[in-house]
Amino acid sequence: MKTIGFFGDSYCSELKAIDGDRRLEVNWDTYIEIIRDKLSLELVHLGYLGTSIWDLLLLQLPYFLKSNTLPDICVFLWTEPSRIFNRDFRRISSNPLNYHEIENDEFRTTVKNYYKYLYDEELQRFQYKSALYYFDKEVLSLYKNKTKFVHLKSNYSLDNFNYSFSNGVTFREDLFSFFRNKQPSDGIRASNHIYGQENNELLASKIIYAIKNYRNITLSLND
Repeated sequence: MKTIGFFGDSYCSELKAIDGDRRLEVNWDTYIEIIRDKLSLELVHLGYLGTSIWDLLLLQLPYFLKSNTLPDICVFLWTEPSRIFNRDFRRISSNPLNYHEIENDEFRTTVKNYYKYLYDEELQRFQYKSALYYFDKEVLSLYKNKTKFVHLKSNYSLDNFNYSFSNGVTFREDLFSFFRNKQPSDGIRASNHIYGQENNELLASKIIYAIKNYRNITLSLND
């Protein structure tokens, strides 16, 4: 194993530890750094904050698939279903607090109206699960003998949404819920939303275990 890539949203978007909104470096290592260093791997990709699963599938991963350079280890952080996809403005969610980031007034109004008049949660979840199934069966299966896959859920809205991948290790709990009582209330603003050395060591140890004991299985972060 030589290379590792992290694909997903803000739960895997930063290599260096930052203390929340102040964007100051702090004295702990991110779980990404810990995994990279303990397994002596080259890091070839990080996620992109605020993005949807469609960003992962259509923008983040295709380069590696088309160039036949898929990392030896792929860690996927699957985010909540309500986010939608746009190639130019990649951070679109149903949370109105994020609308101020959209500078184009017409585009911002379009996003608001989509969630107000067109968004259907049941449909979105159906499409989400269908996409995971297709990706698992038709894409990951082609690389199952060359690459190790680790799947985690990032967001709390997936706490009752279960899909166990047939290709790779799937962790049952979402990271938001798992770490909610393990860090201060403002810890969610830390790099990758994981606050402090202890929590980053904990998550790194779970992923390293999955890599070293690799098989197609569903695990619990509580084990």
